[in-house]
Amino acid sequence: MSGISLSKQRDEVFSSRNELSIVDYLKQVYSLIAGSLFITGIAGYVSMGINWSMGSYLLAVLVSFGLLFVIFAFKNTASLILFSVLQGMLIAPAIAHYVNAGAAGVVGLSVVGTGAIFIALSLYAMVTKRRFEFLGGFLFIALLAMVIVGIANLFLQLAFLSLAMAYVGLLVFSGFILYDTQEMVYGERQPPVIAALGLYLDILNLFMSLLRILGSSSSKD
Repeated sequence: MSGISLSKQRDEVFSSRNELSIVDYLKQVYSLIAGSLFITGIAGYVSMGINWSMGSYLLAVLVSFGLLFVIFAFKNTASLILFSVLQGMLIAPAIAHYVNAGAAGVVGLSVVGTGAIFIALSLYAMVTKRRFEFLGGFLFIALLAMVIVGIANLFLQLAFLSLAMAYVGLLVFSGFILYDTQEMVYGERQPPVIAALGLYLDILNLFMSLLRILGSSSSKD
């Protein structure tokens, strides 16, 4: 019955009466995602020369969390742009690490791999009859655990823990892409900025996880 119900729901969502509405909505969301990723990439490239201290980096992370509240409160593109710039600055040290080590190819491969995974999972989430709403609770708990462990590892600096977190992140954010895509298409419609923010964060964190994994494999060669 669930398969029949989902099929019927999909038909309703993509019916001729609502087709233009959902297509326009998806265009807005994915345009915001693309723009945010582009801004992050530019900001990351420009900021590779910044030498962060532990205190300044933690302050920037706290500002990021503050900007998240601003985005949810005002739901405007300007706050999303500011957030994207700051995220680019925060990932710049990781990118610079590989570029300066002569492993720029790892960064490029991570970008391509992230794009391929995102496109594949997004398409699958849109066409499959399986619902992933059951993943919501598990993904939230896993994300909370990752944040706590990640903050702790800023001080511990344990390489094996960082790599383990990357593999966990690869699974968790792949799950989030499935979940957030179906929520966007079949769930209660959120403002485009909010929907874009969720998937933007999924993509960015997936990229960072893949970068850590591929970077580790490259250093062993």
